[in-house]
Amino acid sequence: MTAPTTRRLLSLTAVSALALCMTACGGDAEETASSTPSPTSSPSASADQEVSTVAVYEDFACPHCKDFHVGAGGFLTSVAQGGTAEVDYRIVDFLGQGDEESWSTRAANAFYCFRETTEDPNVQHDYQTELFSAAPAGLSDEQLIAQAEALDGDIADCVAQDGGSAQIQSALDGMSEDGVRGVPSVVVDGTVYDPQSDGDLMDWVLDQANLSRATS
Repeated sequence: MTAPTTRRLLSLTAVSALALCMTACGGDAEETASSTPSPTSSPSASADQEVSTVAVYEDFACPHCKDFHVGAGGFLTSVAQGGTAEVDYRIVDFLGQGDEESWSTRAANAFYCFRETTEDPNVQHDYQTELFSAAPAGLSDEQLIAQAEALDGDIADCVAQDGGSAQIQSALDGMSEDGVRGVPSVVVDGTVYDPQSDGDLMDWVLDQANLSRATS
């Protein structure tokens, strides 16, 4: 990556101070994913309602993030599709500990590059699935590019130039600013989801974002 490794490690120190590292990756994700059913219809909101931001923190090297993606990814995609809330995936690489060659960093970089090629939540979800499926061994840069091309995304130049590095850094900073305690984490308009006290994730997101399921 073009961002200095020392800068990345400084951010890692700040994240660790908030107990965001390995313990969190092994903690809340299983409960969150298992309690999240797939929606039968897309959430809806009133025409004059302010759009909420659903921030989702993940690391492609975290196995619990993969479980979360399987359990909650479809629901979050439906929220994004409906246009009633912005779903912002903030992919971090702190499990890579600043290693530019780690899967954590390279997958995050590739995702941000790919996201620039499409606004379709379904296609973005499909690429995330490919990245999670490749863990822990990961893919070569050539394979990352080929997977993107299969989804009609051209990321070759972006990957070569580490085009996602600034967004990775921004996501790491966002973790500290939001005070989240692990990956995966969900934050709606600054409020962090707590699986111990907030109950079902889907119901909580709909409530926090003032959304309701559209009826067919």
